Amino acid sequence: MRIAQILPTLGVGGAENLALGYGEAMARRGHQSHLIILDAAGGFRDRLPPGVPSHDLGFRIRGDSLGLGDISAMMTAWNAARGILARERIGVLVTHLPLGNYFGLGLTFGGSPRFYPFLHNNREFAYGAAPGRLRLGLRKSAYRAMVSRSGAVVAVSDQVRTSFAEDMGLGHAHRNRIVVVPNGVPLRPAPDPDTRRSLRTSLGFQGNELMILGVGRLTEQKNFGELITALAGIRGTEAPWRCVIAGDGPLRGELEQAIRESGLEDRVSLTGAVDNIPDYMACADLFCMPSVWEGLPLALLEAMGAGLPVVAADIPGIRDIVKSDSEALLYSPGDAAGLTGLLVRVFRDRDLRLALGAAGRDMVARHHDFEKSVDILENLLCRSGAEGYNSEQA
Repeated sequence: MRIAQILPTLGVGGAENLALGYGEAMARRGHQSHLIILDAAGGFRDRLPPGVPSHDLGFRIRGDSLGLGDISAMMTAWNAARGILARERIGVLVTHLPLGNYFGLGLTFGGSPRFYPFLHNNREFAYGAAPGRLRLGLRKSAYRAMVSRSGAVVAVSDQVRTSFAEDMGLGHAHRNRIVVVPNGVPLRPAPDPDTRRSLRTSLGFQGNELMILGVGRLTEQKNFGELITALAGIRGTEAPWRCVIAGDGPLRGELEQAIRESGLEDRVSLTGAVDNIPDYMACADLFCMPSVWEGLPLALLEAMGAGLPVVAADIPGIRDIVKSDSEALLYSPGDAAGLTGLLVRVFRDRDLRLALGAAGRDMVARHHDFEKSVDILENLLCRSGAEGYNSEQA
């Protein structure tokens, strides 16, 4: 099978991480695997898998939404992509994130291979700037065309599939064109004590400090302001602890101000975008995800796969995959005091931390192992026939 995946950028994020993983896995399984990136900038640029050709279309994205000034550059990028598909005889096209999905849809009108757009979020139309009625209508029209013109629309969880179908008002026949390929993560062995100690030292942690880890873009969705508020409620009342939030985004200045106003400068740090999240997880003692919405968050699965106890928001996309109180502790978004209480509970009970970590890792091993996800995706794509791109149609 000759397969290409389209990504808007190589920014640090769950969708990008998943696409790189799928690209490497398909190549390892003997397929001709390619990555096509509209703008190959970002923190994952150094993580491009060896043996997977990558193609930078040179489309420099200037904002959250496309404007009239971007049309000419987009047409140039489309023509470049068509040339790559024809030259490499690509038979299957997989697209990620809204811009990648729109781009793939445009290619279908020029004779592209069968394409499969991914849905990574329970709120597919909440990406970027809040759309007005006209823009939202155009977005939904584009996704209706994807449902009709794609081999299948791929959702990363049952809840994402349901949310998308409800948002779009899809009937039964169109709902059946949405296929679930659940997110999966590699299960890494726990680091030996010397390695963990070395990693913690490199991050400036003392031996007895509990490390709380949050991972994600600094946006309203990830809701890290609530975590900061919750942490302010336990300052000085528990064993030594520090919190690291790994990620970057438009709310960084606001969160830095919240940290200062809470007097947590020596307790909470924002790392900016990092590409060695597994190292941070190997160092951590607790993972916290206070998001207000998610699809099937890879960072959560990675943390649980690493054996970390989890405190997270009780939202679709999280509650659907974990058993509250046995695999994770869940609180209601907006209830910072409730989050404080759960953090204190975990701080005080080492046995609880160990039990949650073990149960979470077992859940990931049973239901979200990455190789199982690759199996499902590979079977779906191979059923398309994967015939080469017909350049005469371009």
